[in-house]
Amino acid sequence: MPPEAQASRASAGRGAGVHVELGAVDEFTDRKMRILEVEGRELGILRWGDSFYAFRNVCPHIGARVCTGAVRPVIKADRDNPWKLVVDDERPVIICPWHRWPFEVRDGRSLIDRLRLKTYPVSAVGGRVVVELPPPRRSRRTPPAEAGA
Repeated sequence: MPPEAQASRASAGRGAGVHVELGAVDEFTDRKMRILEVEGRELGILRWGDSFYAFRNVCPHIGARVCTGAVRPVIKADRDNPWKLVVDDERPVIICPWHRWPFEVRDGRSLIDRLRLKTYPVSAVGGRVVVELPPPRRSRRTPPAEAGA
């Protein structure tokens, strides 16, 4: 079971997401995925240089724990020579451990299909890493009718 984030929650107003503090920036190793339990969700948090990315730890293809896969820069064909491969260090991907599908870390887009990883806004604020989760869902159930009404 992954460690839980310290939930120092702050809501930014009605309809806004819930901000959850995940830890100090220095606790996140560059180019290494860290899996945390956050507000009932298992998230992968990736630091890539000065940028942070957050994903739900579920592959949309078949449901694998995608954040246990490899994280690498994308490899693509050179513009001038399509027979030559180049490493694009500014474009990291996470590779699903089950079927090796690569997903862009910036937006969760698959490089193979139209599927996407669920991503969340994350940033470094005052030396702390903070993720924004959607607001809690309200129950749609109506209260039971009063007896005798």
